Amino acid sequence: MHRKRGYLVEFEQSKLMVQRLRQKRKNIEFISFPYADQGLYNTRDITKYLEEIKSFIENHI
Repeated sequence: MHRKRGYLVEFEQSKLMVQRLRQKRKNIEFISFPYADQGLYNTRDITKYLEEIKSFIENHI
């Protein structure tokens, strides 16, 4: 998951990492939050973030 306006890791770096992982046939899912910076402040983004975490846990743990 990446917040598009984050400043610790540029969005383009995350996209490059995803591209490289897919080239190596890794099973990944990339989820972005286009209007978020380093924090999640609106309800829609927070809800999506928590739903994705819940889904990951249910599917992988």
